[in-house]
Order: sequence, then C-alpha cells, then structure tokens
Amino acid sequence: MTCETFFNNMNGCKDASLNHNMKEGGINGSETVTIRQVSSNSMMSYLVFADDNSLTGSSLGTSQADITVTDGTNTVKETIPAFAEDTVAGARYWLAGCVQIVGE
Repeated sequence: MTCETFFNNMNGCKDASLNHNMKEGGINGSETVTIRQVSSNSMMSYLVFADDNSLTGSSLGTSQADITVTDGTNTVKETIPAFAEDTVAGARYWLAGCVQIVGE
C-alpha cells in the first residue's frame, strides 16, 4: 500500500493527517503529522522528509528544519544537516529517514 500525506493532500493516508501547511516557514509553528490507530498500522513504514515548497526559491539549506518523532513517552529529534560544498544547488528535499511502528 502506498499513500502520501502532505500539504496538498492533508488526509492522504488512512489514519494519518497533517494539521496545517506552514506556507511561510520560520519558527512560528510547525506542521504535525499524526498517526492514529497505531496497533492496526504496525505493519506500515513511514518515509519522513522535508520538502522546500517555498515560493521564493531554494531555502532548505538555511531553514534549520527539524523533525521530531514521539509516541508521547520517547522522543527523537533530528535537525537538518548543514549543506556542504558538494550539496546539489537548489536541493528541495531532506530525506530524514523511515519510521516503523513496533508494538503499541
């Protein structure tokens, strides 16, 4: 099964929803994807990435984006790595990793 939950399809996956689209970025809020019915979705894996869909051009490298994954007890936070000289100009995506639900 393949599906996408993102700014243009905020309820694209069964039991997953995006709360809102941060169109201007910045530290004034966050986008939150909530996965419900955890026990019935334990066979799923979730690709986690940030997409620079800004209208003003490439700003991912200076975004200081971070991704936090939590189950309410345990929390893991990753911040976008600094761009290096060999980073492709105009990079639009940061692939942070995958999440798989284990247990309840």
